[in-house]
Amino acid sequence: MGLTDLTFRGLKAGRIQALFRRFAASPQVSTLDIDISSGHTIADANSLLRAAAQLSPSPGQLCLTFQESYSYMGYSDCIHLPCFHGTSSIEIHSLHFVVRPLPTGEFTALESLSVAGKIVDVGSLLNRCPCLRVLSLSYPERHPIPLTLPPALEIPTLEKLYLSGKFADLCSVLNSCQRLRMLCVTQTKFGTITPPPSGEFPMLEKLSVSGKVADLDTLLNQCPRLRVLDVTLRRMRLSSIKAALTILEMAGQRGLMLPILGIQIPWRDDITLRRFAFLLRIVARISPRELVFTDSLEGCNPARDEKIKVNVPSREFSRLERLSLSSLCRIADIGTLVSRCPCLRVLEAATTSGKIMLHSSSLQKLDLNTNCDTEFHIINIVTPVLKELHMDFRAGGDIGVSISAPDHEYNFIRIILTCSPKLGSVSLEPSDAFKGCTTELSNISMANPSVKFYSSDCLVTLASGWHAP
Repeated sequence: MGLTDLTFRGLKAGRIQALFRRFAASPQVSTLDIDISSGHTIADANSLLRAAAQLSPSPGQLCLTFQESYSYMGYSDCIHLPCFHGTSSIEIHSLHFVVRPLPTGEFTALESLSVAGKIVDVGSLLNRCPCLRVLSLSYPERHPIPLTLPPALEIPTLEKLYLSGKFADLCSVLNSCQRLRMLCVTQTKFGTITPPPSGEFPMLEKLSVSGKVADLDTLLNQCPRLRVLDVTLRRMRLSSIKAALTILEMAGQRGLMLPILGIQIPWRDDITLRRFAFLLRIVARISPRELVFTDSLEGCNPARDEKIKVNVPSREFSRLERLSLSSLCRIADIGTLVSRCPCLRVLEAATTSGKIMLHSSSLQKLDLNTNCDTEFHIINIVTPVLKELHMDFRAGGDIGVSISAPDHEYNFIRIILTCSPKLGSVSLEPSDAFKGCTTELSNISMANPSVKFYSSDCLVTLASGWHAP
């Protein structure tokens, strides 16, 4: 049996081409993975691709990555993609060179095509892929190449479509793919996600949109079989966000699943505590599994330091598994918030309180940030299944700590010593697994000679004779 997988990393194009000749007698190559290092020329890359086409995986997977430090070179300097007749999957990563498919040859076996970077003449390529089921196009934000397709193009076999970047005519793309089952669209920076003015997606079951979304109601009405919807609302005014959330709430009442909801907060619209609370009430009724708030400072003072102190909603987020709040939103009572999210697995948030009382049987990742003016004095965390712990805080002169989380006591001690220049004393109540483990404490003590450690079966105390003025 011949060699089936070929992977090349960090080699010059000429060297890889020479190696191809050694493997030319192999009866079958199922995977060809090429990562071309910097320093090659366009001619080298094109010569390599022609040789790779002769060694085309049949059937199999081709993965091409072009690494180059040069700036954008324009359409005249293109890497020409030849036809890979028997290859079922192609991945291309080219953020600095323009990739242009050669105009001849049919990709008869190609079922999955993924392109990250600059590629032109996509329409002519898709016309020659009769079996294509999965298409992913991701364009960089710098020097974006607008995606345009021939008006008469149809891709009847396409089932999954992933688009990310700036698109000149998204409607023409969607009109070419009426048999989709899954659609994911991310519109970067400028541009709006707008549904086609007519027609529908009769087979679409899952939809994910991220960006400035217009006519959301029309889009949903064009998808009669839609079951799952993920939405991230970005670069939208507050009034548009409210309207979109109302549409999502009504869609959820009709049985549509809304697992992921993201909102970019438009601070230029003077977001007050009352307005933010209104958004939270709608979100609570929608009840997503993942909720992510990010900041949009477009049109605001870049040095904005105003923060919202968020009160915990009285309604329970019964299905919420991940909550990520923007850096300008501060939770007043983090413990109460966690108690109202019984399924929460990931929490990324900031708090204004100097006391953390947090108990959760489901939390696996905790990332807490604080106001730099807030000094912590009490930290009580009980999280039996916690896997990741990240905290950024400033301790007061004395701090009492009780943490029950597997294997995190030592990490927590290191966090305290790093973030507590005014440390007076810290008392840590260890778990059973922590008791009697003196080697780790000794290592921490040697790394922090100014801090004295006192350990017993039920208490670990850290004390320092130095106090900041």
